Amino acid sequence: MRPLSTGELERLLGVGARTIRRWESANPLLSPKRGESGRRVWAERDLQLLFAIRRLVNGRGLSLEAACEALMAERGGASDEQRITALVAEARAELLRAWTIARDRRERLSRLSPPEPARKAEPRVEGPAAP
Repeated sequence: MRPLSTGELERLLGVGARTIRRWESANPLLSPKRGESGRRVWAERDLQLLFAIRRLVNGRGLSLEAACEALMAERGGASDEQRITALVAEARAELLRAWTIARDRRERLSRLSPPEPARKAEPRVEGPAAP
């Protein structure tokens, strides 16, 4: 996966840049590099941690500090296999969430405007040539 900009992270996570920077400063596990322009460049590992923080803060209602402590304990004491399993579970949850949102939006749109009946293409009639 290619590195992501902060703007791309905002769209993926559904939170603002200020929130991402606050999460970054609170969690020592997050370590974005700086690109040639000096802006943050986020790796896949950072994205996974940010999804986990969002899940703990928004989903479970933990404070940012408690969420960061839980992640550090989870990542520090777990085996590689357990960490991979946890990351796959987080990714799966995010994919299911995105699929559910897309399905709900599609259903709402279909209720708002019924599909128009298909129109037949009318043959184009050329008029007589001008003298």
